[in-house]
Amino acid sequence: MKESKNISQETDHSSQFDVLILPSEYFFTERVNVPNDLSSSELPEFAELSIEGIAPFPLDQLRWGFVPSADGKSVIIYAAHYERLKRAGFTDLESYNWVLPDLTVFDNTDILDIKEIIQQEETKLWHADIRPKSFKSVERRVRNVTTWVTRIICYAALFTLFLITLEVLLQVSKTWLGTRQAKIDSQRAEVRRIEDKHSLMNKLEQVAQNELRPIIILEAANQIRIDLKNSGIEYDEVVIEGLNRLTIEGKASTINELNEYTKALRNSGNFQLVENPKSITRSGKTTFTATLDYIRTIPSKNIGGVLK
Repeated sequence: MKESKNISQETDHSSQFDVLILPSEYFFTERVNVPNDLSSSELPEFAELSIEGIAPFPLDQLRWGFVPSADGKSVIIYAAHYERLKRAGFTDLESYNWVLPDLTVFDNTDILDIKEIIQQEETKLWHADIRPKSFKSVERRVRNVTTWVTRIICYAALFTLFLITLEVLLQVSKTWLGTRQAKIDSQRAEVRRIEDKHSLMNKLEQVAQNELRPIIILEAANQIRIDLKNSGIEYDEVVIEGLNRLTIEGKASTINELNEYTKALRNSGNFQLVENPKSITRSGKTTFTATLDYIRTIPSKNIGGVLK
């Protein structure tokens, strides 16, 4: 008796799997012509009806399969009696991925090469497998589920790898940001010292300007008084409020001199009367109080090297 072959081979539709090759002397074969109008999906039923018509035993006692011819015009059906296979020691057929016959020449026209059968698509492999239809139906569903589960596990592994990579990148980013923040913190004190220095310089400049501005305002008002020749205007008290408000309390020889002075202040373009001067005339003297805003719209002479 011819020994069986146990082949482990990798194909496009499956990874490493076991194939049981049974000796050809256990099988009888038959070529059956296929009707022209028969579709590929109807081929298994056609083969089953054909084997029922030509086999001397019921199908439940046979282990059979089929492969289409190269031109698709016929199918080659083969079958072996299950009891004969068991007596030969082939009892554990369900433990293999595929169980196929080792067939050679038919009518000197078609050669069934087992290697070619293994390389075919999975649907044709199921047709060539000799195990019962019920077993192959259940096994096929199980393998499909296993394939999907394997794919899901692979996708989950890839997604997990992606998350790990993302976490590593996040940690690297945090480390980089921490380094940048530390550098910023180390420079913050120096920046604050520079800002304080600039602020102090601005304050000193403002103080210098504020200290000099009252002198400028007073000089401008006094220059107008001096320009009025033969004027009897005298200052008793001068009060400067804020940066530009000037209150003058003084005496004039007559009310006309006071009017001329206030008119000269308005016409200078540097002063604006807040209100009409308050005046009282007694014993030939006019005392007054005038409040003005210094606007300095018209440049005048330099006083002490500073523009008035």
